[in-house]
Amino acid sequence: MTARIQYLILFLSLIFVSPAFGATDWTANANTRIAHKFEETSGNYLDSSSNGNNGIIEGSVTRGSTGKFGSLAVQFTEINNAAVRINSSTSLNNIDPITVCVWANNNSDGQNSVNTSDAGYVIEKNIRSWMLALKQTNKLRWLVHYSGGNTPWDTSNAVVGYGTFEHYAVAHQRSAGASPKPVMYVNGVSVSLTSPSPFGTIDNDAGSHIYIGISTTGGVNEADAIYDELLVNAAILTATDINEVMDCGLDGLQCAGATYSGRGLGRGFGRGIVR
Repeated sequence: MTARIQYLILFLSLIFVSPAFGATDWTANANTRIAHKFEETSGNYLDSSSNGNNGIIEGSVTRGSTGKFGSLAVQFTEINNAAVRINSSTSLNNIDPITVCVWANNNSDGQNSVNTSDAGYVIEKNIRSWMLALKQTNKLRWLVHYSGGNTPWDTSNAVVGYGTFEHYAVAHQRSAGASPKPVMYVNGVSVSLTSPSPFGTIDNDAGSHIYIGISTTGGVNEADAIYDELLVNAAILTATDINEVMDCGLDGLQCAGATYSGRGLGRGFGRGIVR
């Protein structure tokens, strides 16, 4: 057998017999705009991406709560206008498409002081841009502001639980409006959403800060939850990607010693298999 044939057999075996690729480090992904692990016990919460979108604590945010991954997470308890503020930056301007992922351990729906629909906010880029929030009916809400007004997509069913970590994710081409509408995932599984009719164009949100755990208007819609592993990415992450973020963490290290197979070019088909 010639050396050329031996090399060919080895190459084919790597492709078809045991295709193994390490879990993605989403903190190093070119489209990642925010990657917060909330591990810091003092100072700002540091952005693990290359963008420097650090989180500044406002009010009595509780540090050091037990996190989903790593050791710690950030906790909000509906008091003292507690929030984590991420100052405006060019990397956060008019993100479209967008994917937001977070681990959340809810104690309750959170405090509502604006209207009868929204409860605690997970993350908001100004009410005139986009936000992920809880509703008072154990549902999740993804809201985008268009020139014709606010457009909320709500989960059709009660999907929010309490007292345990759950993974929430939403992916949306905001400028496309209702078609295609956003895709929302709870614990890695897509869930059905209502079908509102957006009107107009998305607003220019340049210069707006991002707030975690509260409305940008301050003192309202305060979260009652622990948040960990927050990702904002300027692309549409697939179901495979979402599940990998959920299973392996923002940096992929929760799958250290294991590999995600079936990925490579095209990101694979369906959910990656952890070996």
